Amino acid sequence: KKRDGGKLTTEEIAYLIRGYVSGDIPDYQVSALAMAIYYKGMSIREIHDLTTEMVSSGINMIYLVLKALKLINIQLVVLK
Repeated sequence: KKRDGGKLTTEEIAYLIRGYVSGDIPDYQVSALAMAIYYKGMSIREIHDLTTEMVSSGINMIYLVLKALKLINIQLVVLK
C-alpha cells in the first residue's frame, strides 16, 4: 500500500508496530516498509500515528532492557 503511494490507516500502523514488537512481523517486512516510507513519505497523520504507537509500545522495550541489565526486579502490569 505504502509502496504504491497510499496512506496507512491508524489501525494498520498499530497492527504493524504491535506485530513487530511482539515478533509476529519479521524485520525484512518492516525494512521494506521503511524503504517505501523513505521514497514515498508520510502524511502528518501517519507520522503522528506511528510516533504515538511507538511511544506506547516503548514501556515493553524499556522494561526488557532494564530487566536484562538487572536494574529492576519488579513485575509490571500493562493494561491493554
